[in-house]
Amino acid sequence: QARFAEMGAREILMMCTAGTFSFTKMLPQRLGIKFEAKFKPLVRYLWEQLESGQIKVVNKLKLRATVQDSCYAKFLEPDYLMLPRKILEHIGVEVVEMPRSKERMVCCGIGAGFSMRSNYNTARITLSTLKRINEARKTGADLLCVYCAGCMQMLGSGSLFYPNAPQIYHLLELVQMAAGEQPLRRIDSR
Repeated sequence: QARFAEMGAREILMMCTAGTFSFTKMLPQRLGIKFEAKFKPLVRYLWEQLESGQIKVVNKLKLRATVQDSCYAKFLEPDYLMLPRKILEHIGVEVVEMPRSKERMVCCGIGAGFSMRSNYNTARITLSTLKRINEARKTGADLLCVYCAGCMQMLGSGSLFYPNAPQIYHLLELVQMAAGEQPLRRIDSR
């Protein structure tokens, strides 16, 4: 609280959905920590920029994507789960839903390591990730879109062991492509 007050920021762009949840819900509601700054999720920021024309779409992508929802997204604003889909449609990406998506979403796999029973068991985490990749593959989508860095890391790592896995793209990368930019594709680097 003191650090943010010292910085004097009025608005902070949050790249992480879990971080957004922590600073907008958990810390104020559970611990009584109040911030003068407003925390804006990246997904909300991107939608506002696209809708206002600040980010111009110069290249409609003409792709089909399925969306891996962040576990924390369902705890945020009521329309938060729809924002990535609105962004994708705006930039020319057709959304093909997995059977378990939005409020019924299934974790990317990292959550399989958090239970007391799993004790962060690598095999359970990997199996959970591979199951999710398989669900995404079955949609027939060109790519799997994520808006959570944890999901990107888990699904990207899992795709190394799954030859037919769809390409994993962060929502920000797709927006960059639609805006005519070439994103740094570092997901395949070791």
